[in-house]
Amino acid sequence: MIIRERYRFHETAIKIFFSELFNDTIYEVMMEDQRLRAKFAIDFGKYQLPDAFKYSRRNSKLDKALDYAITNGLTLGLHDFYCSDRFLYFRYGMPQLREVYIDLTTDKALSFDRSVTQNFLLIGDVVAMDQEHLVKVMSSELVDNMLKTYFNTSDSLEFRSKHKTFYELAKDVQTGSNGLITFLTLTL
Repeated sequence: MIIRERYRFHETAIKIFFSELFNDTIYEVMMEDQRLRAKFAIDFGKYQLPDAFKYSRRNSKLDKALDYAITNGLTLGLHDFYCSDRFLYFRYGMPQLREVYIDLTTDKALSFDRSVTQNFLLIGDVVAMDQEHLVKVMSSELVDNMLKTYFNTSDSLEFRSKHKTFYELAKDVQTGSNGLITFLTLTL
């Protein structure tokens, strides 16, 4: 799938790049009036997509995909795709990843650049999803780095008070220990 920020996905696109998905359903993602919405586009049913259309780090055609994306101003496809009956979640883009959460029952969406989010509980990698929750994991190295950079400095008291929940959960995490597992309840 090619996602063009603020532009419609075109079924006539020359190539479709996406990471390996857990089902064969592709969604059209549209950005209109600064609101994301998902629209069902293609259900491949019993058919499999050709490997040439798959984007991943393991795909031998990755260099050509990168060249195509750069020359055509495209993002580089989907990462970490999860879908339940109620929610669709994916990340897309390079070099910064944007996270997208879409409630399929209401068509409401939340999208943010994970490198600049001010909610530290939203940082991390989604590893599972059910009807109501996303399960995110943050490695101990990431948490330790965040604590050193933002929370354990001489002028971090105000920062700690703004992010009290995260700080209380993470303050004892050190590199080499267990990371954090966060269960997010989605209400969009």
